[in-house]
Amino acid sequence: MFALLAAIVGEFMGSKEGLGTLILYANGNLDTARVFSILLVLAATGLSLHGLIGALRRRLLFWDAAPTKPIPPPTDEPDQKRERSPMQDMLEPEDLFNPRN
Repeated sequence: MFALLAAIVGEFMGSKEGLGTLILYANGNLDTARVFSILLVLAATGLSLHGLIGALRRRLLFWDAAPTKPIPPPTDEPDQKRERSPMQDMLEPEDLFNPRN
């Protein structure tokens, strides 16, 4: 992802071809539609490459212990007790009106 961004910035600086140069040309001509269409192409390219690299990583590095699915956030159900820090007690105003035992 950063390599794609670096290539575009490099084209901004000193190239005569490429998508970065097209963006500069369209921006100079006030062609907003062309600028956004180039940005959409770049976004699609970046997302495609990110997905491809992720799929290759999962396929080739099968022993890697990195999680493949996001970890769900903890739930605040009433039957679960969690420890609270003294700072949390000070920052939550509802505790002033509903004291715990």
